[in-house]
Amino acid sequence: MLKGSPQTGYVSTAYDGQTYAQSYLDTGSNGLFYRDTQLPQCGYWHCPDSTRAASATISGTNGASTTVSFAVGNSRVLFASANNAFDNLAGPAASGFGWGLPFFFGRRVYTAIASRATSAGPGPYYAF
Repeated sequence: MLKGSPQTGYVSTAYDGQTYAQSYLDTGSNGLFYRDTQLPQCGYWHCPDSTRAASATISGTNGASTTVSFAVGNSRVLFASANNAFDNLAGPAASGFGWGLPFFFGRRVYTAIASRATSAGPGPYYAF
């Protein structure tokens, strides 16, 4: 279980030598959003020549952490397909790390709202 900040719900993410203290899990975001100057951009999205594998470590305010593997596909190829949702769509962010919809594919994710009692303790927290 990764505890989020009681004030904001944020967790932190370590990626490529950088720590993003304002990280969040959000099913309402259609991609992963973070800063990576090594990935080419096509408009607002990343578009590497081939799918890139990556990993980052998400940490809670309680000291718990877990490493998450993810992939970044070419946005032009993805948008040219007949699909409407993608497990490897990513775009740049000025700050923070947004774990959007691709993060949720293939895993069970549980969330607890701030100050709400649960059998695992009060929120905010994330478990997956």
